[in-house]
Amino acid sequence: MPISGIDLSTIDHTVRPQDDLYQHVNGAWLKATEIPDDRPLEGTFTALRDGSEIAVRDIIEEAAAKGTDASGIERKIGGLYNSFMDEATVEGKGMEPIRARLAEVFAAGSTADLIALAGRLFRADVGGLFYIYPAPDAGNPDRVLLYTGQGGLGLPDESYYREDKFAPIVSAYTEHVEKMFELAGVADPHGAAGRVVQLETKLASHHWDNVTLRDPQKTYNLKTADEATALFPSWPPGLRLPESMRTSARKSWSAPRTSLPAPPDC
Repeated sequence: MPISGIDLSTIDHTVRPQDDLYQHVNGAWLKATEIPDDRPLEGTFTALRDGSEIAVRDIIEEAAAKGTDASGIERKIGGLYNSFMDEATVEGKGMEPIRARLAEVFAAGSTADLIALAGRLFRADVGGLFYIYPAPDAGNPDRVLLYTGQGGLGLPDESYYREDKFAPIVSAYTEHVEKMFELAGVADPHGAAGRVVQLETKLASHHWDNVTLRDPQKTYNLKTADEATALFPSWPPGLRLPESMRTSARKSWSAPRTSLPAPPDC
């Protein structure tokens, strides 16, 4: 029978609540629970996530098993899953499905081309030098703003490019990038991979560390549309925000989380 309410089995009755409430409430659970080797933590929310993933997998596999007998959304889900799991077809197509997109990348020959390409790729859920997303204003939840923040790294954060202890990971990552270029038929994949990691290292040198990013004051840098645009002087005028957004910027557009340190007057 599912447990409802407070699970008393996690309580450590050898510790009085007035002495250490945390140990009293969680002590028995802490002693009995082992963190799996493949993750940094364990707890109620990870258990809920794992259970949800299993339930979703069962739903998807049931839809996939019906094949053409399924209908509506169930058929769409099952079809998508079956196409994803069809490794033989995927291998047979090789680079063909992304060849046109790679051609776009190689054709970018100017700053304007690169920025326009980054915008198109972002709509296809391909990350770029920074990320953007709409969300309620952290300082005024009655309005929605455009948030932007640092990006452009293939490794988890800037410390991987800075700290010596991560050198083996950077080396392995470089080999991975080289392999991807080799599979894509890029000329001189070794040299190209080196240039990619070199560029990411330069980008990482301008990133804030994870401690700073957790500071709600430092990461809240409210800007009007014109002020935000001024942070990117290399952007071609034709690719900047439309006038309709610029004139109503105080109400509808801003960039609280910039990827660069805030100017002194912010």
